Amino acid sequence: MPKASRLTEVTQGQALVCAGDGQCRSVLPADVGGLHGAAESAKRPVWVDVPSTEVGSLRALQDVFGLHPLAVEDCIHVGHRAAFDEYPQHLFFLMVTLRPDAPTDLERIGELEVFLGPDFVLTIHDGPVAIIDQLRQNAGHEPSPLSRGVDGLMHTVVDGAVDVYFAAVASLEDQLDDLQDRIFDPEDRGVLGALSALKRQGAGMRRHAMPLQDAIRRLAAGDHPLIRSDTALHFRDVYDHVLRINERLETCRELVTSSFEAHYSAISTRANDIMKVLSVVATIVLPMMFITSFLGMNLGHMTHYLEGPSAFWGTMGAMAAVTLGTLLFLKRRKWM
Repeated sequence: MPKASRLTEVTQGQALVCAGDGQCRSVLPADVGGLHGAAESAKRPVWVDVPSTEVGSLRALQDVFGLHPLAVEDCIHVGHRAAFDEYPQHLFFLMVTLRPDAPTDLERIGELEVFLGPDFVLTIHDGPVAIIDQLRQNAGHEPSPLSRGVDGLMHTVVDGAVDVYFAAVASLEDQLDDLQDRIFDPEDRGVLGALSALKRQGAGMRRHAMPLQDAIRRLAAGDHPLIRSDTALHFRDVYDHVLRINERLETCRELVTSSFEAHYSAISTRANDIMKVLSVVATIVLPMMFITSFLGMNLGHMTHYLEGPSAFWGTMGAMAAVTLGTLLFLKRRKWM
């Protein structure tokens, strides 16, 4: 039977300090002294989650856990790419996170920073992270988030954050599938705009996923004393996930490019068909225009021969014969 929760209270937006013995406390990130005291007094191993990048909170964690100043600066200033750094006292991992409710909305991305030490793991983020929300809901219950050790908890967090990228890629693929039936319609004015938006989304996703591949590859290398060999195997599985994500994004990029070319080809084919019809009409009309303009010249010796009704019908017959001959010529040459 699961034990009763030993968590006093978890409120959205509060920092969470969870010790290995199951004791958890929530503290306002702005309460620097309270966060410092809770983190310092917690029994190790300990997990601290701070849904904020407030300088005071980060400085408090830096003082308690001996975090490197450069890593702390990376947490304070957003706009980084995925990275993995080794420091004397801890490992530092940073990745761009996507919102689970809008994975392709690159205007609402966030950052997740993870510090891994011998007996602590710190997660810092400036937006919602689905996997961390799940862990916070289960905090204080068995099994503890730290039941697999600090490196196991880090794997759980990173793996869950990477899974959202699969949802983003699947959304891009679905949008591309919907556009496949429209790209061959030259009259569809919205295809180019939709393809352009899809191309921007895919490029933005690749800008975040490519550095993530290198960062997780280094995590999965298995040569870090803070990451056990069995956990490194799990990180290799995450690395395989990121590889597949990047491969699918590359496939989407190629398909979008091909869709652009196919749509332009459909437009060009339609334009050629229109020009072909117009050319045929012009070719048929041109001899008749020549006959009427030639016979319409106001010259005395010509008007003498063009008097009377027979001249009119003769002219009409000549134009009909020339038109029929032109049509037969075009048909025989398979130009129409």
